[in-house]
Amino acid sequence: MGPYPSRRRCADADRHRHSAGDVRRASKRQDARRRAGHRSAPRRGRHHGTCNHNRPPEVSPIYADFAAGFPPTLIQGGTREIFLSNFVRLYCAMVDAGQDAILDPYEGMPHAFQAYPLQMHSPESQAAIGAIARFLNKHLAFGA
Repeated sequence: MGPYPSRRRCADADRHRHSAGDVRRASKRQDARRRAGHRSAPRRGRHHGTCNHNRPPEVSPIYADFAAGFPPTLIQGGTREIFLSNFVRLYCAMVDAGQDAILDPYEGMPHAFQAYPLQMHSPESQAAIGAIARFLNKHLAFGA
């Protein structure tokens, strides 16, 4: 699985749950939304309403308490996206809590590469969509 953490290496990830993540800071110039002056950038943080604590799980699942249980989760992302550190930290938090999580990274792909029209037909997008279908078929028992 490359440079991504194994289940045993996630054990100390909790101390990193509250930082922005190295990749997010390093990838700011690569993020298409920032380069293009994307409209959502100035409004970041306004979507969580009137939460009165600093890390609401409604804003980011990284701060959720997974110990109470959570459904099986497939986490996909690209190695060129600004949220790489976030989805690795989410995976670690879930695994540390004993949840069934799969980390499925794709080399060189940006955020939401599976859905972008220019990338939807790439081999990576097709592989990711196939992985989603297999995951759903397994966990939702389609066709059973």
